[in-house]
Amino acid sequence: MTAAEANPFATRYTRLGAIRPLTEEGHPFDASATLAQLAEAGGCGAFVGPHGSGKSTRLAACAKAAADQGQRVQRVRLRRWRESLGVARAIALLPAGSLVCVDSLEVAGRVAARCLRILARLRRVQLLATSHEPAGLPMLVCCRTSPALLNRIVEQLPAHGGSITQGEIEEAFTAAGGNLREALFALYDRAEARRSGRRS
Repeated sequence: MTAAEANPFATRYTRLGAIRPLTEEGHPFDASATLAQLAEAGGCGAFVGPHGSGKSTRLAACAKAAADQGQRVQRVRLRRWRESLGVARAIALLPAGSLVCVDSLEVAGRVAARCLRILARLRRVQLLATSHEPAGLPMLVCCRTSPALLNRIVEQLPAHGGSITQGEIEEAFTAAGGNLREALFALYDRAEARRSGRRS
């Protein structure tokens, strides 16, 4: 399959790290400025927002920016609350000035999140997380989505040759309740159905 024949909404183009992070207004997200904001907040903070609002994309961008600046970085994705013990271990073992990035901090629960925050401050390790709701860390950014943001994301993908209309992009956003990930999945299905129709 050539690049021209590939579905522009395929995972290879939309996976974490493949799309440049953007703000709600569709402007480039400044990871370095966010890291400075994290330092001003005492070294602990969170991206807060619903599913598919770009929290993980921004977290990954901050992790990369910190690593590029020479900072020691460790990333953890929580799937069960017990895994928060691994986060505590990472904080305890990393040298001062390191950054621990935690995806889905809400899984740990408020009490565990507050304990991690206290431990991070005692160890002088920065803690940056994503969460669906405030979970014991100061909120750095409230992540929201908009049709304009989805449009800017689609503009980053390979050209779809007009197979997806502006109206369909807005319809996918509305049907997904603002969840960008689900909207991109829906656009993938539409583009795939049209590609299949052209081949038949």
